[in-house]
Amino acid sequence: MRSLPGLLVEYLINGVVAFLWIIELYPSIKTRLDLDAALLFIPALYVVGMAIDLVAFAVGYVPKHMLRRRLDKKYDAAARPGGTHRKVFIMSRSSELAEELEKRSSRDRIARGTFVNLFPLLYLYDVHPLFAIASLAFTLGAWLWFEAQSYTFEVQAAAVLEYPNAANTDTVDGGA
Repeated sequence: MRSLPGLLVEYLINGVVAFLWIIELYPSIKTRLDLDAALLFIPALYVVGMAIDLVAFAVGYVPKHMLRRRLDKKYDAAARPGGTHRKVFIMSRSSELAEELEKRSSRDRIARGTFVNLFPLLYLYDVHPLFAIASLAFTLGAWLWFEAQSYTFEVQAAAVLEYPNAANTDTVDGGA
């Protein structure tokens, strides 16, 4: 159940960022926000954040898995069970490593949501094309870097737990 607060925060952050472009699409929202509407506003931001995360997952699916295949070769992880199996294995052996994995996943989810949210933001706020390209390149690069760090941590954590004396841990970054 520890992941629920993380998901709550992630979806709210993505929902708040999406709100910046939604109010440009629907300016009448600005004038209708009052205390009564605020009660519906937070759940609405959560739902919008979930939708942004779903779109970001779909948009990022191919690059994420291309990156993971490269890292699997680097760490010889393709031969071992992966995905959900590896995460459950880590959770069953170390609550500290599982918690760190969740923190990293949260960071990744916010980064990929920010990338998706930038498209309508940059379009609707009519920013300079070079700034738009630089912003998109930066957020995509940040998300892919975070994803690589998180996946490397996941693979190495599972290896350390499975074979404590044989794991190659020299490439796992120390910070989150």
